[in-house]
Amino acid sequence: MPVTAQTSKQPKDVSSPALIHKIYKTSFWKIFWLAGPVLLFLFSLDLLSMACNMLSKELIDSILTATSNPFIGLFIGLLTTAIIQSSSTTTSMTVAVVASGTISLEHAIPIIIGANIGTTVTATVVAFNHIIRRKEFQRALSAATLNGFFNILTAAIILPLEYYTHFLSKLCILISSLFVTGTNATVGNRTHGWIEYSAKYVTQLLPNYPLVTAIAAVFLLFLSIYWLVLTLKSLFVYNVGKKMEQIVFGTRYKSLFWGVFSTALLQSSSVTTSFAVPLVAGKKASLRQVFPFIMGANVGTTFTALFASLSNVDASLSIAFAHLLFNTIGVCIFFFIPVVKELPLVLAQMLGKVAMRYRLAGFLYLLLTFFAIPFLLIFFSEK
Repeated sequence: MPVTAQTSKQPKDVSSPALIHKIYKTSFWKIFWLAGPVLLFLFSLDLLSMACNMLSKELIDSILTATSNPFIGLFIGLLTTAIIQSSSTTTSMTVAVVASGTISLEHAIPIIIGANIGTTVTATVVAFNHIIRRKEFQRALSAATLNGFFNILTAAIILPLEYYTHFLSKLCILISSLFVTGTNATVGNRTHGWIEYSAKYVTQLLPNYPLVTAIAAVFLLFLSIYWLVLTLKSLFVYNVGKKMEQIVFGTRYKSLFWGVFSTALLQSSSVTTSFAVPLVAGKKASLRQVFPFIMGANVGTTFTALFASLSNVDASLSIAFAHLLFNTIGVCIFFFIPVVKELPLVLAQMLGKVAMRYRLAGFLYLLLTFFAIPFLLIFFSEK
């Protein structure tokens, strides 16, 4: 009887140079395609911020100093952040004006609140990458606008209370007085300092062309957003699916923690909230699962400004605490109170359903909420 050849598979030699090279190559490209858009996103934000400061710093300062109506201040913060795509830039400019004594802390807080709403425009733009598929677009837009409704509803609760009682500004002054203003707190002030240095180097190459720099920054910003969406789809939505759901969105508290941690690490809530959009669109996480993650991202985005402000004057500390307290109070309201925690989810789902039938509704939400209404109210208030 002939002896048959052994056909059983032999275990792979994990020490094989070819196999190691293959694993290294695969991991390298995964890291590159994941880190690349994030780094480009942060670089473009820094470049755009520096270009805007060179282009119209006097104009922005005059707008900030002209406001005395808290609701107009809210829309100024919203519109400015929606245009420059960075709430940290709006916050830092506001801190500088308050520190100089040009406007009071009470007048600056509505601007900070508006900046918190304006920064949600990025995730909304990301959702439009799914517009071709109706059902997918419905889920993506619901996830993107969930952060917007969370901040709008939080502002609707806190801003009137602040206007009539000044409770937030008084609380911020009280907390900031507990810290020694001379404390050396430069640790964490330049977490991505080399990115800022690179952006500053580019602006120094074109010191007389801030408009060209701003246009280039906008182009890189949208390129990074598009790249980020494609990367998240390929690396997370289609590959890790269930694992990502268990690790990040396993429980409400776990989701909240990862939202705070990842945003504090990346220093950009736009990146982390945009991360949730393709996951919901691809049915790898539900809208209810990502809601705590989004709330955590709003808290995490305040950490950098808080640490950076510890070495500055009391006004800087107060503004940083105002940002932190606003988001923390919002989380406490919509995370723990059963009566109201469903409201942002319901509004986001309703808008998603309407946009699935009439896609123009998504564009109207984007244009009216972040640009048209704030601009018109600011314009007519000056008449």
